Amino acid sequence: MSTAFAMVRKADQLALLRPELQEPLLALLGLQGQAPPPPIVGSVQGRAAYPTYELKDGTRAILKHYRHGGMLAKLMGDRFFGLRRPIRELLITERAAQRGVPTVTLLAARIQRLAAFFYRGDVVLREIPGAQDLSSILKTPPAPGRKRNRLLRAVAATVCKMHDAGLLHHDLNLKNLLVAPDVTAYVVDLDQASLLEGSLD
Repeated sequence: MSTAFAMVRKADQLALLRPELQEPLLALLGLQGQAPPPPIVGSVQGRAAYPTYELKDGTRAILKHYRHGGMLAKLMGDRFFGLRRPIRELLITERAAQRGVPTVTLLAARIQRLAAFFYRGDVVLREIPGAQDLSSILKTPPAPGRKRNRLLRAVAATVCKMHDAGLLHHDLNLKNLLVAPDVTAYVVDLDQASLLEGSLD
């Protein structure tokens, strides 16, 4: 396990958090006793609307609650079986960033154990201000040629960095590529990704 994270166990819950933000993250996750959570200052749309909180140091953090999509959504809702995907996403995202892959900074992961081998899970990630997924960008009126070319080069550069770092995403699509206002492209949602030794040549 990466030394960048502190482990907290409470009853049926396990969380990994960045130590420098441990107190506000515990409050955000409801693991800090009676401490109120940080204020909600917005939301972002993913599989559901994920709330954005402002931590005491000004960090804006998004709480992403894991939910199934597709055919499993009605059957399983937010219950998962077996592999602890939030913990996996946290650690793989951290390792990918260390290898130079532009990706979001994850601040915490939490699992809540349920009956048998089921669990619910969350990750907390640092907001990239003004970022949009590539799918949303492509649905807007076309940008001028020079800006569009800059956007495509940024996305291509990030995919090349993934390749060079040995990151195999397994679910790469337009919604998993975020583009910031400075036209930096980030790859996100690495809970199903694999990191190989060496590049993907």
